[in-house]
Amino acid sequence: MGIESAYGDWCRSDRHSIYERFPTFNKWLDEKGEDAERWLDDVGLLKLGVPSKALFAGDYPAYRVALERYMDERRFQALGGSYFDNFWLSHNRSNYERLLDAIRARVAIPFVGAGASMNAGYSAWASHLLDQARLAGIPNAEARIAKGEFEEIVDEIMNDNKPVFIASIRRDFLKPPTSLDFHAALLKLFQNVVVTTNYDPCLELTYRQLDVSFSHLFAKEPDNQALIAATTNRRSMLLKIHGDIEAPSTCVLTKTQYEEAYGKYSIDFSLPIPRKLRRVYETMSLVFVGCSLLKDRTLEVFAKVMEERGPSDLPSHFAFVEAPPTEEGLVERNKFLLALGISPIFYPPGEHRFVREMIDMLTVEEGG
Repeated sequence: MGIESAYGDWCRSDRHSIYERFPTFNKWLDEKGEDAERWLDDVGLLKLGVPSKALFAGDYPAYRVALERYMDERRFQALGGSYFDNFWLSHNRSNYERLLDAIRARVAIPFVGAGASMNAGYSAWASHLLDQARLAGIPNAEARIAKGEFEEIVDEIMNDNKPVFIASIRRDFLKPPTSLDFHAALLKLFQNVVVTTNYDPCLELTYRQLDVSFSHLFAKEPDNQALIAATTNRRSMLLKIHGDIEAPSTCVLTKTQYEEAYGKYSIDFSLPIPRKLRRVYETMSLVFVGCSLLKDRTLEVFAKVMEERGPSDLPSHFAFVEAPPTEEGLVERNKFLLALGISPIFYPPGEHRFVREMIDMLTVEEGG
């Protein structure tokens, strides 16, 4: 069958939808990117203007072979193959494949932290608090924030000047985002419930930009039925654990508010927020994106559930995690997260772009 005839048959059928799943690969072929020119010359397609379509329509098996080679190399790079040794690369690859299985089974939902919002031009929560602590004249704030004393720092700032603090949050987290590309990539991959501790409106704006209908749920609301319905029926829902800066009364900020929301002396599962976190932790595979996963109340919830239930009764959870710079650090970080039922996919220190690359790879492979 000639290329023109094959191309016509492809367009008349719905095979073009398969082709459209791999825009990055097609662009790489068409722009004759690194190594593509030599490969196209070998198969006699170098002089064509749009070799990807010609190859797809005229020799689909060869297209698939080229695609697999390209994907293998891209996956190797996205999983840190140029940074990690074979042991940690194998660790990453295994957890990545398990995550891909969970996404394909539609049981994975993202848990979005402040790192995601930094892609939209917002400051990290720790940086914001440090600035506010400086304005309030709080000593040793940087060292205390590094130890995770966020709630205590907020209490002291609020005691110093609550109106100024609330106004500064609204100013910093209601400004227009510089880009929603990262959030759009996330929502295209995960088309179910999205959980976030962020106060900013990035996810809401992205849903609207993508013209996706979604429901909005604050974790303080006492009923779990809307959340159960959304996860069961795979509907788009945004669950904001700690509130929304557009509605300051919903926000959980201070130590007192955290104690009221989670329990004063230990996690209280009769309260709405721990109950909702427990629900998603026990029924879905959480995928932590842009989360520090250090000392915080949400991890205390997961630790208590793990203690009560044990790992064998719980879904697998995953996280994109910045690798510590040493082997000892990697070992300890891995142990800490596995104790919470979270399988980490590490990326090189400081190289946060790898998170987007892995999300893009998962998006391609999920439909492949």
